[in-house]
Amino acid sequence: MKCTLSQELLIHELVKEKNRSLHDQLNDRKRPLTETQRDLSTRELQSYQELIYQNQLNRTMEVR
Repeated sequence: MKCTLSQELLIHELVKEKNRSLHDQLNDRKRPLTETQRDLSTRELQSYQELIYQNQLNRTMEVR
């Protein structure tokens, strides 16, 4: 999927924000998650990290 640079930057910022939120949620000691919630959050976090990585790869490929 081709994106413009502004779209990529927007995606990147939104994913970073969601990534931070999930990371904080997973590490919050005040409100522990159930095992199911933890698994879902972990999977979601990994998918967002993959999206960031894929975005970086696409950008690198276009530069070459």
